[in-house]
Amino acid sequence: MGRLHPKKGLLEFLQSFLCVAETDCSIGMMILGMKDDLQYEADLKNLIKSKGMADRVLYFSNVSSLEARHLMRKSDVFVLTSFQEGMSIAILEAMSDSMPLLISDCCNMPEVDSLWGCGKVVRLNQDEIEKSIKYFSCCGKEDIQRMGECSKKIFLSNFSWDYVCNKLIDVYGDGN
Repeated sequence: MGRLHPKKGLLEFLQSFLCVAETDCSIGMMILGMKDDLQYEADLKNLIKSKGMADRVLYFSNVSSLEARHLMRKSDVFVLTSFQEGMSIAILEAMSDSMPLLISDCCNMPEVDSLWGCGKVVRLNQDEIEKSIKYFSCCGKEDIQRMGECSKKIFLSNFSWDYVCNKLIDVYGDGN
């Protein structure tokens, strides 16, 4: 989920997904994006079609934020293999919706894997991304649910408005 732009790493994830999907018919992919680079979007669609995977990759562009969140909740794992992120609102939204995460190390949230246990953080290379796709494909529903519950818990304890407001009050005082 994100802007349909090369810096978001969708092509790299898509190429890895297509390789794994050739031998694992249990996986599918949903792309939720906002139009940004029309040629890039056309290239992605052509790649999907050329690999005969149009029936396994659902493609939604220019859906509203509310529609995107609704569609995202139908997925097992949230993916953002971006080349550059600050504080990703999309990742935080996914966490608030109890989604396990598969993100790149350029998303600046290494804790996802190493500390929080709510997903996988990968370098942007095909081998690592493929391994993570296979990992999630082999996870049982209980493992996926556990990672999602961890995401929600971490979101509430570190990124919710209540937490942020209390931290701001701690830092700046209550105005008195």
